[in-house]
Amino acid sequence: MESDNLVINKWTKEIGDIIFRANHKHNAQRLILYSIIINAMIHTLDPKHDVVKGRAAQVKKLSDKSNKILESKILLDYLTFVEKVEDYSKTGKTRKQLNAFYKKQKKSKLKGGK
Repeated sequence: MESDNLVINKWTKEIGDIIFRANHKHNAQRLILYSIIINAMIHTLDPKHDVVKGRAAQVKKLSDKSNKILESKILLDYLTFVEKVEDYSKTGKTRKQLNAFYKKQKKSKLKGGK
């Protein structure tokens, strides 16, 4: 229980710090990313919206760089339990489409392409 509280405190402190500095573009993007991650988790854990009212994620506010991080790392590697990743991605690609896209990009980089 103690370690759970420490993890929660660390996470909420980081979010608080980001909100405090949200006037900087980088920090605002991090805050939007956090909100999309939380949104995806809530929608997945409460699909009928019994506890929390359903709201759309603010994906249109993501920069292209933040969206790439969201798609290539967070949605594909960490939020594997989220089914409708297209709802949380600026491109609207499904998990299958994202996997194919980033796999192709990785191969291109290995061959020396951009």
